[in-house]
Amino acid sequence: MKVVSDQTEIKKGDCVTVEEVKDNANVRRVDPVMCEPESQEVVQELAPELQEEADECYEAKQELLTAEDDAAVERAARKVKILCNN
Repeated sequence: MKVVSDQTEIKKGDCVTVEEVKDNANVRRVDPVMCEPESQEVVQELAPELQEEADECYEAKQELLTAEDDAAVERAARKVKILCNN
């Protein structure tokens, strides 16, 4: 799979997750343990929590898009960095 991202902190070989919410996708770096074959059962078990994180990231991005003043943009941008760019 080939994925294009503007996130410069993600490097080739990093463990990442591709999260899909509605018609959007987010690629974020995760702990390397998540990419180990031995972790796949646990990852499946945690799927609901991972989807919740993806939903929170999406909502933060929506908040950034609808921010109406500098303070709201700053606050929303911080949320995106915290929730989407691990």
